[in-house]
Amino acid sequence: MKVWLITLGLTLLCSVFAVEDVGQVTGTWHNIAIASDCKCLMKHQDKMKMTVVNLVAENPGSITMETRIPMPGGCKNIKMEFTKQDNGHYFHTCEWGDKTIQEVDTTHKDVLLVKAIHEKKGKTCTVRSILARERTVNPEVIDDFVQKAKADGLKSEHIKIMPTEVACIESQ
Repeated sequence: MKVWLITLGLTLLCSVFAVEDVGQVTGTWHNIAIASDCKCLMKHQDKMKMTVVNLVAENPGSITMETRIPMPGGCKNIKMEFTKQDNGHYFHTCEWGDKTIQEVDTTHKDVLLVKAIHEKKGKTCTVRSILARERTVNPEVIDDFVQKAKADGLKSEHIKIMPTEVACIESQ
C-alpha cells in the first residue's frame, strides 16, 4: 500500500510541470480524478482520496512540490524538486521510478488535464489526472478527461473520480 500511495502522489505531483507559464501552476491544487493502467495504482483504487498539492516556482527551471499523502500509520509530508529538461518537460526521478509529462491541457479555467508516463525497471504505464484549484469541477471537465483517458486505451475501470473529502489536510 505504501508504494501505491507514493506512486500516486508522485505521479500527480510531477504531472503539472509541462506548462510553459509556471505562474499557471504555482499555488494550491486538488487531485480530482485519476485514470491509470499502472498496476500499483489500480489495485488500491478503491481506497484513493483527494489530496492537496502546493507548487512553487523557486527559480528558473525548477518547481518545488509539497504535499501530504496517506500512508499506513498516518499522513506523510513530501517535498520534491522537479527540473526542466532540454525538451521543455519537467522531470523527476527517484527510487519509485521516472515520471515524464507528455501533455498538459489548460483549456478549462483553473484546471489541468494531465498525461504522465511512469517508468520503473523497464515497465511503463500511463497516468492521466485532473488537478483543480477547487475540490469540484464541472461535468464538461470530467467528460473531457474520460475521453482523453479512453483515447489512451484506458478503460472505465481504470478511471477514479475522487470523493470531495480531502485526505491529510494540514490540521491532521
